[in-house]
Amino acid sequence: NIRTIVDNTSLKIQTISLVHDHLYQNKDLSEIQVSDYLLSLTELVKTMFPGKGNGVDIQLEANQGVLLLDTAVPLGLIFTELLSNSLKYAFTDGTKGIISIKFKIEGDRSHFEYKDNGVGLPASFDISDQKKLGLSLLKIIAEKQMGGSLSIDGTQGFSLKFDFPNNLYKRRV
Repeated sequence: NIRTIVDNTSLKIQTISLVHDHLYQNKDLSEIQVSDYLLSLTELVKTMFPGKGNGVDIQLEANQGVLLLDTAVPLGLIFTELLSNSLKYAFTDGTKGIISIKFKIEGDRSHFEYKDNGVGLPASFDISDQKKLGLSLLKIIAEKQMGGSLSIDGTQGFSLKFDFPNNLYKRRV
């Protein structure tokens, strides 16, 4: 149990660290390319779960665009929570795993869609009644911190849609 807590905390720290790596590579210390960032996060999560990613096809579509640091960090935390949950729990029955991730920026809104064809959520699942932090924290970050709207469906695999404003934060540099 302690090992799991350490691994989860390590992934969150590495997610935040990755944002800073992209900032320094970009030469603009206020924004990062979202497609490069999500691709790096995908690789990071796959290395954290080396045996679990075998046989899982991760399809990532992200249009070119930039995110400010204050938006990239919470989005990265949401992204890594979803991907790590899928790799840990979704494909226990040996099915060929497919994870589809789409991200696009349209004007002053961002749209994030995440789907897997795994086992889904139990019928009795209620996000507001969770004892573990994972999806509960994800909902808090998405709605309270980022001012977005979040919908989850776990009946046929797992599906999440998340829309949020791009203009919630101001450029610092």
